Amino acid sequence: MNGHLYDPVVGRVLNPDNHIIKKHKFPQGLLLIFLLPLMGCPDRDNLKPDATIVMVNKTNKDILFNFSPTPYPDTTLFEGDSPFSDLQQYNLSLIHANNSRSMIGDWIAGFEKDPTPIMLFFFSRDTIDQVPWEKIRSEYNILKRYDLSKSKLDSLNWTIEYK
Repeated sequence: MNGHLYDPVVGRVLNPDNHIIKKHKFPQGLLLIFLLPLMGCPDRDNLKPDATIVMVNKTNKDILFNFSPTPYPDTTLFEGDSPFSDLQQYNLSLIHANNSRSMIGDWIAGFEKDPTPIMLFFFSRDTIDQVPWEKIRSEYNILKRYDLSKSKLDSLNWTIEYK
């Protein structure tokens, strides 16, 4: 560039006196192509979705759901921060009134590896929005808990209704 320097942080070409002489836009699609191989899940090639759990909210109030990270039969709510403290996780867990949410995954393969039931919790959106997680946890302030084995999910046609 004849004595000019490209500053990738600001996306501009600078002359030797550090004056901006031309603004360049880095193609975002090209950046994505370079970053995608670095961002993948290590087992993503092994993941083969084999079932979908559908959660149906048949009430006129918004609810949130969460699959417990603690193994069954330990039904205590997990310690630490709320599982909904991350806005992205909150939005993924939200089921609006009279609506549904689907979770595609390798559920059947998971049950083949470990047949232990999974626990699904439903919470009131109002409670999650207004009550500290530690209080929700200590008072076990949930709407409903489902203990779901593969046979239970089969009998429910993989659809869980909250009424």
